[in-house]
Amino acid sequence: MREALRLDERYLRMVTEGSRAPRHGDRLQEIGVKERGEIGLRAWTVMNRFLEFIKRGGQQPLPESEFPVLLG
Repeated sequence: MREALRLDERYLRMVTEGSRAPRHGDRLQEIGVKERGEIGLRAWTVMNRFLEFIKRGGQQPLPESEFPVLLG
């Protein structure tokens, strides 16, 4: 799926690592406002590309000319 959406593993790592800690109660694992904003932006970008992939039939990777690979 990463290849179809043209997303580097490092690009996704921030989102997945940011979602591991409990969201309620464990305040020691809190992340900063800037980092939360970047995580939200990356999550939105992944979802946007996924919806575009589905809209285009979900069979072929997104074209690189319109969707360059997003790196870490």
